[in-house]
Amino acid sequence: MGIISKLAIRNMKRRKARYILTTVTLVIGVALFGGILIARDSFKVMFVKDIDNRMGTADILVRESETQDGWFRQRDVEDIEDLAHVEYVSYRIAGFSVYTSSVKGGNQLEDSTRTAVYGIDIDSSDEDELGSSPYIIESDVNGDTIEELLDHGRNDIVITESLKIKLGKHFDAGDEVMVLPIDYHLKKGKDQDVVSANTSLWPTYRVVAIIRDLGEARDFDPETPSSFESPSSGPCLFVSIDTAHELVDGAVSHVGEYNLVAVGIDDVNNAADVTDDIEDELGKDEWSVADLKTDTVDQINDTVDMMMTILLMFGVIALILSIILILNIFNIIKEEQEYETGMLQAVGASKSETFKLFLTQGVIMGIIGAIIGTICSFFMSYFIFYITVESLKNMPGQVGEMFADMEFEIILYPQTIAIILGVGVLSCILAAIYPSWKASRKPLIECLNPLAHKAEREKKHHKRKILYILLSIFLIVYGSWLLYTVVGASAGPSRRPSGNEGLSESTTSIIAPTLILFGIIALSAIFVGPITKVFIKIFGPYLKQTKLLTRKNVLRHRKRTVLTYTMIAITVSYLVSISVIMGSVREGVHTTVNNVMGCDIRVFAQNTPRSFEDELEDIDGIDDVMGVTFRNARIFDEDRNKWIGHGQLEKDWDKSVTVHVLDPDKVKTHMTETEVLEPSDMTLEDMMDEIEDENTMIITEDEADYFDLEVDDEILVSFSLGIIFPSFNAMQAYDTDSAKEVIYEEEMKVIAIVEKFQGFATGEIIGQEEGSYNIFISW
Repeated sequence: MGIISKLAIRNMKRRKARYILTTVTLVIGVALFGGILIARDSFKVMFVKDIDNRMGTADILVRESETQDGWFRQRDVEDIEDLAHVEYVSYRIAGFSVYTSSVKGGNQLEDSTRTAVYGIDIDSSDEDELGSSPYIIESDVNGDTIEELLDHGRNDIVITESLKIKLGKHFDAGDEVMVLPIDYHLKKGKDQDVVSANTSLWPTYRVVAIIRDLGEARDFDPETPSSFESPSSGPCLFVSIDTAHELVDGAVSHVGEYNLVAVGIDDVNNAADVTDDIEDELGKDEWSVADLKTDTVDQINDTVDMMMTILLMFGVIALILSIILILNIFNIIKEEQEYETGMLQAVGASKSETFKLFLTQGVIMGIIGAIIGTICSFFMSYFIFYITVESLKNMPGQVGEMFADMEFEIILYPQTIAIILGVGVLSCILAAIYPSWKASRKPLIECLNPLAHKAEREKKHHKRKILYILLSIFLIVYGSWLLYTVVGASAGPSRRPSGNEGLSESTTSIIAPTLILFGIIALSAIFVGPITKVFIKIFGPYLKQTKLLTRKNVLRHRKRTVLTYTMIAITVSYLVSISVIMGSVREGVHTTVNNVMGCDIRVFAQNTPRSFEDELEDIDGIDDVMGVTFRNARIFDEDRNKWIGHGQLEKDWDKSVTVHVLDPDKVKTHMTETEVLEPSDMTLEDMMDEIEDENTMIITEDEADYFDLEVDDEILVSFSLGIIFPSFNAMQAYDTDSAKEVIYEEEMKVIAIVEKFQGFATGEIIGQEEGSYNIFISW
């Protein structure tokens, strides 16, 4: 250990209190900053694990695309098991539908439900690794996975909650259902009408468990694998491979064949590369490959990063406060050690050695504080993680349910620990550099003679002050300009100012106010003398005899005063910003939910009469019910001379039009947040009165802009009233080749244009796709 290090340690021991305070300050800043980084990593891992639990750990699905049903044997695709990053491969059956009924002696038309079939290989060890851990509502057997639930009997099946609802409110796990396999009448040599008319003739299966709809990643369209959306939902039967063949093979046996491959890889970040490798191995023309995880993981990363950016801002502010406090304390220590510094220079110490003496103290504190802060960051991350997850669990609806069963653990990545340590040490070094440099540059005579130091302190530094003023004004102006770009961006693309393309909106929204804050603090610090005079003049009666002493102290220790003032300003702004953000988030969530839902509970039903409203109103706790129906439609655009939207029989389209049929009286009562743009003097009550007239409709800004419509304009609308099938069998099989769509065309008059319709068509809030348009009519 050199003489410089020994002197540094001796000085630290002589002033323990101040150095301990400095280290504690650094520990707090590092702990908060590091806790946020660790929480960010933990959130990402938790979300990815939850996706694996809900939709299975399968990362890629593969289907044969040359034939309609896509049957193949295992040997046709087993080469993908040898590809890099591939760990598990399982073979499944999907894409088929059967009819399920719980009514013995019923008929197919009135007492059955069209149900998807999903067959899995319960004897495969790879399937055990790839299967999901579903949310089990009811169970008649033991098991946590679908594979375990099905491993009790050949005729056992697992159904989804939506199918359970179709089967009846009194249907429970352990009950039996009748299932009509594909072409069952051909296999049994019976007339189809006889089989369809009596569900007692159908094979019987025992339901061992009922699970939530959101579960296994079931299937995708081979023609559009990139549009796969997971996890799948809807009425579904989960069965073993053998049972699946019994249900879907039809007249031709496909035993030993499959039509879907599920692939698990070592790291979801490699999913895109493995997808390309599988396509190259099997051939893009013959096989379709769907990447299940890449888009989802990217969305998770973006969401967590956005959420953590806000918290990270506070962590950075805590670090800045730590640096300012350390800088302030170092200035005090520097002044206390001026005489010792002068003596060292007198006996031959160089300026670089003096600089090293002070900087060594900063490095020692930085290392100690960073190590302790990094350890404390683990506990801080647990606190942040726990509070956030518990808050999400307490949210109403599906959001709370989704987080209810999430298991969280703290993830410690070596690179994150290294970043926390590095930032902690660097922060203390940065705070120590300027006082160390000033101490080394101080002339010997000023160190040993306080009067000389006083003369230096009282010099006027006009050029430096002007430079600081210009810098402060620049920070305020530049921060204001950045803030203006964010406001312009939120106002819409057409009003967005140019420039600032290099920064994201979220980053800019954080940097801009911070620059303005620092500019104001710096400008106020420059005029700390006049500000102090004003302060003393205002509070003079309260200061009494300390008035002169206060002013002298401020002017004598100007840097110390400025740093203290800066700390107070940043701390106050930090606390105020937290309060404002939390209040804004609470109000924003309430407003968003209120605007999107427009109600407390939504009940979705098909072909339900309006009398159902009266039945619901009889339930205790329900104050009012509004029935709404949705219809598909098309709008004729005269400028483009074509219909906009699609028919129900069309399989591919790029634009859609939805008709919302609502109750005007109920809208007046409950949808009061609806904003009417045109006519500007029209109230919600007036609009709802007019919509009751025939052939009138309400549109939003999107429709008005796209179709160039104004109030009182008329436009031709084609309403879809349903599909007519040529035969009963075609309807049951949903064979649309010979089906016809029933439409009704009418000239509709625009009576109002709204900015948003509370509870309807809030596309910007719920992520409605571009090209989706909405019109509103009354019953």
